Amino acid sequence: MKKSKIRKNSIVMNIPRYKVIVPCIMCAYMIMAMFVVGIDHKSLMLGVAAICMVLWFVGERIFPDRIYSDSVNSHNKYIYIFMGIFILMAVVSEILAKDYSDSNLIGEHDSLIAMLSYIVFFYMGYRYCYMDDIQKLLRYAVLIIAVITAIMSIVEFLDISVATWWAGDLASRNRVVLTFGNSNYYGAFCCMLIPFIMEMWIHSSGKIERTILIGLNGCLVCCVVMSKSTMAVYLMAFIVVALCIYECKAILKKWMSLVGFVGVTVLAIVILNICSDGKMLELIKISAGNTDAFVEEEQEIYDVKDIHLDGNKLVIEGNDSSFIMEYDGQFTFYDGDGNILDIENNGNIVTFTEKPYDTIAVQASFNQNVGMLYIEIDAGYKETIDFYISNDKFKGVGADGGAVDDISGEYKDLEISSLFTGRGYIWVNTLSMLDEVVLIGKGCGNFVYNFKQYDYVGLLKSQGTHNVIIDRPHNMFLQYSIDIGMVGTVALFVLIAYVIIGWIKQRVKSGRDNNVLSVGSFVSVVGFMVFSLLNDSLVVLSPYMWLFLGVNMSMQCKTKQIKNTCK
Repeated sequence: MKKSKIRKNSIVMNIPRYKVIVPCIMCAYMIMAMFVVGIDHKSLMLGVAAICMVLWFVGERIFPDRIYSDSVNSHNKYIYIFMGIFILMAVVSEILAKDYSDSNLIGEHDSLIAMLSYIVFFYMGYRYCYMDDIQKLLRYAVLIIAVITAIMSIVEFLDISVATWWAGDLASRNRVVLTFGNSNYYGAFCCMLIPFIMEMWIHSSGKIERTILIGLNGCLVCCVVMSKSTMAVYLMAFIVVALCIYECKAILKKWMSLVGFVGVTVLAIVILNICSDGKMLELIKISAGNTDAFVEEEQEIYDVKDIHLDGNKLVIEGNDSSFIMEYDGQFTFYDGDGNILDIENNGNIVTFTEKPYDTIAVQASFNQNVGMLYIEIDAGYKETIDFYISNDKFKGVGADGGAVDDISGEYKDLEISSLFTGRGYIWVNTLSMLDEVVLIGKGCGNFVYNFKQYDYVGLLKSQGTHNVIIDRPHNMFLQYSIDIGMVGTVALFVLIAYVIIGWIKQRVKSGRDNNVLSVGSFVSVVGFMVFSLLNDSLVVLSPYMWLFLGVNMSMQCKTKQIKNTCK
């Protein structure tokens, strides 16, 4: 092992081979996770990788095979304080959480093991990745992942049959998701790769290498479009522009490369559009305007303000009228003043001639599975409003098909409620839960049991259907607050802010950074945090962010140490 000493400290040039084991586990996980389908399998792989890294980390300190001092990576007490608070509150919240094992509600979420594994990935990135040989290994890993992503995405986008093993029924898809299970997470993942590949391109030296990286960059931009995720598309545009501004001097010296990047991107879009019979341009229109051209335009609706179940009566309140449905062996329909409505029968479908009830259609049938009369009311929303009749009383229909007695909610008719495809409604109702989790959270994955489900009016107004379970708050900050409590969440995001602000302060003091991993990891983490304003943390994507956060912290420690030793 060779070292070059400067004063009392040392900057490691070459490292013992056994030090590469932990980074190798990281890189292997990042690549292999691309091929694993299903959150449960990804969680298992994440947990195994984290345990292996911890065991090796502990083992090499108990049984060191040679003397080695990693003095470049100075210990930071604040990092340990923030990590400790987060781990403590996460474990305590899980121990004290209520048991919901008898519930039929399930949802995708980060388990406690996944959350602790994220911290392991961050810490190992922070402790190991300042070393030059390991940085080279990580760059290769990111490059391989980007190539795999581009190839798999094009295969899935063009509906090539080999993609069915990870993508399932391609005929029912109109967007690419790969093994991420959700196009938003897939789009965000591509956005996290773009900063690294752009930095590699900008700082590349050979023409062949530069050409390959430009082509790969253009393909990743196309991949984001394939996700049909509006946020991912705008996030990608922001990342590309921000990096071009940051690296403006380097890009101006290679302005032909920038022209090539734009040209390759446009050419790739044109070729993919031709091969997909125009689907690529359709996706661009959808993503840019946050619309879905694959869904027909909604019909005129009967604007529902409230719904009451009153024994054998169902009352649906509209803007200026009420629709009343009564069952007494047969159905009778009234307006809000008690007048019987004129109806037209079309088979087993009932429609109405008077306004505003002409937008309503009612269909009744007997559901053999539950042994109850099943009522479907089409009021113009995305899906019908459904009810059961049991013992001559109206009941709601749960997303699992069971009868529900309570369909009430506290829908707040605020502008924010309909924002971001209904996320505003979820945020408003989640915020009202925060006073219960100031210190201790509800436990990992228990959001679905504590959020008010079966709120017919709220769900209809925000989601277009009541037939949905709100299993996540669609905001990582709110997600962690409910899971582990606000104290643990604040510690976690102070840790993230500490790393981000630390990198910015170094740039202000030391100037522009030419390290590909340093700049790439910073932009990638910031992009993930912006993405997290509209989405949750999930095991399909989050491990990459936590590793990149640790890498960035490690780069900062190295820069600081080199600066101090060179004084």
